[in-house]
Amino acid sequence: NCGITVPLNGTRKTFGTIEVINRKNLETGCPDSKLMFTESDLCWLTIVGAHVSAAISRLRKIDEDKIFAAISRELADPENEGHRVRSVYQTIADKLVAPLMPYKVCIVRLAFDEQSLMVTDKSHAEGERGWGGRQDELRRKGEGIVGKVFETGKYITVEDIDSVVEKFNNDKWIEEQGLKSFICFPLVILGEVIGTLSLFTGYKHKFSKTDITFLKNVSFLLAAFKIRSEKIKNFELKTTTLEVVEPSFREAKHSFLENRLDLGERKTQSVDVLVLASFESSTEQYQVCLETGNYLRAYQIAEFAYDMCENIKKNINSVEDQGLYRRLVAMSSYWKLNLDLCGARKGYDRSL
Repeated sequence: NCGITVPLNGTRKTFGTIEVINRKNLETGCPDSKLMFTESDLCWLTIVGAHVSAAISRLRKIDEDKIFAAISRELADPENEGHRVRSVYQTIADKLVAPLMPYKVCIVRLAFDEQSLMVTDKSHAEGERGWGGRQDELRRKGEGIVGKVFETGKYITVEDIDSVVEKFNNDKWIEEQGLKSFICFPLVILGEVIGTLSLFTGYKHKFSKTDITFLKNVSFLLAAFKIRSEKIKNFELKTTTLEVVEPSFREAKHSFLENRLDLGERKTQSVDVLVLASFESSTEQYQVCLETGNYLRAYQIAEFAYDMCENIKKNINSVEDQGLYRRLVAMSSYWKLNLDLCGARKGYDRSL
């Protein structure tokens, strides 16, 4: 006989609606066609909707931090070094279209020469059926929106695709999928654009500062991982040897043992074992700090771990300890990445 619908308006989007049909007679507990909803009912339901949408917004922020921490963990995994870039990127693309994320489609492109990009990984919230009719041809520098991002190294947002759909190469596919907003980020490292990260939403979305910061950090991680993997893959062992261990190294190692590992009587173990144990311990603590939003502590952990890796790396025989040296190169690069990343997240923690 009557009904009310109110929107769930969050800080970033309208998540949905609350719909109530037919007002009940409080005495009988049954709908009564003679009763109508009042302005007071509408006001109360609107307030309920505001609380529900606020809760969903908080869950999304928590989920973003968890996804970011998971991405960082994935890129830190030594097993992913060198030869698994594509599979790692696929995992990250899948996480970016997870249920609490605003994105429906994620596409990662990498540059294999200075003039063109190739789709390497992609994920759709609706699975494989969402790719029907789409063409993943090479995208050349300056060609279309993605090509311009590749050329300029600056991200581009399109909050209303319908108004400029002709600028997209796969316009028919976009219309069929009901994609409404778009953002494309460059993967930039050391001043070089090595790829792009493209994301579509299924509704008109105004990209907030939080969205931009989150995607900027994710893009940085993706770019750094590719460069780091290539560095390990093309690694050439140093030929120099160190005959004498410098006092600074002994002091660093002592601090390393006393302050970080707490290994008790196991201090006589090899530096190899100690380094790996410290890496695992520091990584776990770092991830906890990211997930809980303690970015100052995360920065301190990253700074210590990076300095320790550099000290040990400089003072070992890279020929005799090839395996250890390789791991130290990877670890040092990883912690330097996290240091830079913490700097980019200053907006989240004023104490940094």
